[in-house]
Amino acid sequence: MGGIIWEEELKPCLAMVATQFIYSLMTILAKGAFNHGFSPMVFVVYRHSIATISLFPATFIAKRGKVREMAPGLAGFSWILLGSLVGIITNQILLYYGIDFSSSCYGNDNSELYPSHHICHGSISLDWKR
Repeated sequence: MGGIIWEEELKPCLAMVATQFIYSLMTILAKGAFNHGFSPMVFVVYRHSIATISLFPATFIAKRGKVREMAPGLAGFSWILLGSLVGIITNQILLYYGIDFSSSCYGNDNSELYPSHHICHGSISLDWKR
């Protein structure tokens, strides 16, 4: 009985390790593709296209009759588009160009620094007089 509780507590850690392993494996495979002439920009487009095509049907299956309720409207869609272009896609492009021009380890480590850069830039632009 004590083993079951221990296994339940260990599942999040194992999921995190598995996710990092898959992410590192993908980074190494991307470096191999870049060495054979594949463009990092095209790689980002393919990666996001495949994710959209695979997640789009799953959303409709999970939210069968509630699709109208999920619609964010034009203003919400514009903010989501802007956030994805500025944040996620820029991060991916910088990651894969870093991998293309150096090693996969350097590119992967460098991508972990982007959130801290955003925090630093955000704290500099705050109005400290309030």
